[in-house]
Amino acid sequence: MKDSNIKEFGGELMKFLSQANIQTRVWHLQTTSYAQHVALNGFYDGIGDLQDTLIETYQGYYKSRIGGNMNFNIDSEWDESKPKEYLQMLNNYLHDAYTDKLMQPGCLKNIMDEITALVDKTLYLLTLS
Repeated sequence: MKDSNIKEFGGELMKFLSQANIQTRVWHLQTTSYAQHVALNGFYDGIGDLQDTLIETYQGYYKSRIGGNMNFNIDSEWDESKPKEYLQMLNNYLHDAYTDKLMQPGCLKNIMDEITALVDKTLYLLTLS
């Protein structure tokens, strides 16, 4: 496995999870729905520690620091449907990343399971009113 692939994939994971943390925090503050407010609060409260654990474990397992382009944009225009659509897109990305050969070690898969469980739980909570 080339070290550059390991660095770039780790950086991509970091980018997507950092964006999810900040994006859901913005929508949490914009919504007028109490159910959405609580659901998004639970997500961003949980994702930070899971992201940290995943990236530190990834770096430890591969003995390589993450790298690559980690720039991302935050959507500041509110629409009630955006959190569900965004988290479903994130869920799809995570499920694809889960099957990547760089995520095969059980220790990384277990952390990814916790992250996808948090996304799935939040998607469910967003259906409540």
